[in-house]
Amino acid sequence: MKHAITLATAIFAVSAAYAGTFQPWDGEEGISQVNTGLDNGSETSGYWFSYADDGDGGESKVTWPADTRTETGTSLDSVITHCKGVCGVASLSKGTLKYNPFVGIGFNIVGEGLDGDPEAGDATDWGGLCITYTSDIAPDLELGLGAFDATIEYANPVFKLPKATSTPVTKAIPWSKFTQPSWYTGATKISGPDAAKQLVAVKFKIQAVNGDYNFNIKKIAPFTACDPEGSNAIKGIRNASSVQLYRNQIRSDSRYRQHPRPNGRQGDNRYHNSFARPSFTRRRGLHDSRQREKRQFRKEDYIEVKQYMIAAP
Repeated sequence: MKHAITLATAIFAVSAAYAGTFQPWDGEEGISQVNTGLDNGSETSGYWFSYADDGDGGESKVTWPADTRTETGTSLDSVITHCKGVCGVASLSKGTLKYNPFVGIGFNIVGEGLDGDPEAGDATDWGGLCITYTSDIAPDLELGLGAFDATIEYANPVFKLPKATSTPVTKAIPWSKFTQPSWYTGATKISGPDAAKQLVAVKFKIQAVNGDYNFNIKKIAPFTACDPEGSNAIKGIRNASSVQLYRNQIRSDSRYRQHPRPNGRQGDNRYHNSFARPSFTRRRGLHDSRQREKRQFRKEDYIEVKQYMIAAP
């Protein structure tokens, strides 16, 4: 049983290695992953994705200012380098929708579980969110709750950000300021602080009448990283060399980001137009089938260790 206990200890040690602090993300650094400090060990958290309304008849999309195609898939690396942030044009087109069209940009805070779906984490310690951005129209900063979204009819807690057409604006929002939209009349209510305890994703959503709207997400950080004097300025970001060193230490070549799926409900928070992990972190020739085999092996290995532990005297 000594061998089984050693294996179990190794698994818990790996999990502990990914616990940490949400590091402020700055597009100026050219890094495409947000280090949330809550990764579950799958190393799939923090990668930017986009989603839109086409699952329910909308025709909206994000038009990127740089080519997102790579030899191994797609990546936002070129966009972040070009914009010094996550920027693009939200081309909103209602199609056959019965509500205003939308697109959104977001990232998962914990990463995907063994079933491939993003998991929830407790982000209470962040205190809220701090974001620097520009947008031609007033966007929403929304708290994605995974499968729980359907329970609350996609009336997720949200904070309505002001329009910022030219000069980047920074807003610090405590969890208490995130509230469900006024149109929601369902029985299941959830506050911002309660949503933070089971947070799956952070989302920047643009919803309006048909049109083209520019946006750029320049920085994002926990509320606790905003200037305590009230200037809303995000505190100094760690330098790029330390970021690269951190990534080299804990990131491996063979990882893939989850591929979200559309759902098609009004205000739907499911994801599509997903982006693969940055090309420089992916091993050439490694295909999804091999990754699935690797993930399945991990799952079986964990189950085997768990069985050994149960059998131990």
